[in-house]
Amino acid sequence: MDSFPAGRGYLAACTAGLPTRGTLAAQRADLDAWSRAETSPARYGALVEQGRALFAALVGVPAERVATGSQTSVMAAVVADALPDGAEVVVPDGDFSSVVFPFLAQAHRGVRVRSVPLDRLAASVGPDTALVAWSAVQSATGVVTDPDPVVAAARRVGALTLCDLTQAAGVLPVDAAPFDVTLTHTYKWLCAPRGVAFMTLSDTALGRLRP
Repeated sequence: MDSFPAGRGYLAACTAGLPTRGTLAAQRADLDAWSRAETSPARYGALVEQGRALFAALVGVPAERVATGSQTSVMAAVVADALPDGAEVVVPDGDFSSVVFPFLAQAHRGVRVRSVPLDRLAASVGPDTALVAWSAVQSATGVVTDPDPVVAAARRVGALTLCDLTQAAGVLPVDAAPFDVTLTHTYKWLCAPRGVAFMTLSDTALGRLRP
């Protein structure tokens, strides 16, 4: 706990996690460097690649499988745009809006979002399902989902899987490899500022998605 400042409050709140002292020091140092006109795109690019590699190691995939971005909703929107017209998306009741809303926004071309009880997620995957999207840990309740039955059900019908790791990465052991897509914003238990998110992609997802 010495890594953290002496913050007080409800640390499980889904607004943000606490920064570490190292996070704060890095931000302050960067602001000072900016004030001296010492920052550069090349330096920031190198930091992005370093962060990408560190995240890849954390979730058990090669760095070349990791994309960087600003928000989970933006990355989910890339997945939503790649779905065929009329596709069915299965999500749990009450899941985080960034996981659900990008797919609802595709209703104009017939994409259908079917919301089901979390404990019925795997059983609700059917032959018409193109994608199953859910959070590894539900932000509203803290419920942790066993991913294996969901992934198995999706594979049986050829559906893609999208798992949001934002509430899990950094506090629980996570493995991104079984999923076609994972999304992770770093402002929760990865102790980073808002504005940095990661996406991992399987071979199947890489073949279907376009930035």
